Amino acid sequence: MNKKPKTTSFDAENAGCFGDILTAPPPRRAPVVGVLGLGYFEYWRMYPALEAQVRRDLKGAVTRLTKALAGAEIVYPGMVDTLDRAQEAGEAFRLAGVDVLVVMAGTYLPDFITLHAINACTTRPQVILFNTQTGNDVNP
Repeated sequence: MNKKPKTTSFDAENAGCFGDILTAPPPRRAPVVGVLGLGYFEYWRMYPALEAQVRRDLKGAVTRLTKALAGAEIVYPGMVDTLDRAQEAGEAFRLAGVDVLVVMAGTYLPDFITLHAINACTTRPQVILFNTQTGNDVNP
């Protein structure tokens, strides 16, 4: 016969089952972290080497973030530089059910493009803004 443990208050000694708090911890899963890397397509024709540099910078930052967040699932659908890419990235984040979204600004990008990807996240993740620059100094 399956004997049910006695249910007591959380402050009781040697209790096996509590009636007023969760007895067993909820199941945990690895956090899902989306990375929204931004660049602006208008700059690519003005500065021919910039696109490759921004892609490298974003990829490097994602690599470092992946190492720092060992155990987390990282979703990086590649750099977003157009509204079409924002649509694709937003869909990837939606399908993955991201818990946190790290927005990495490789360059300026109009807010409507960035928000298009963010608004696709049906889980309403926490958003972290991360800005970076290639050089050691902002002065030319």
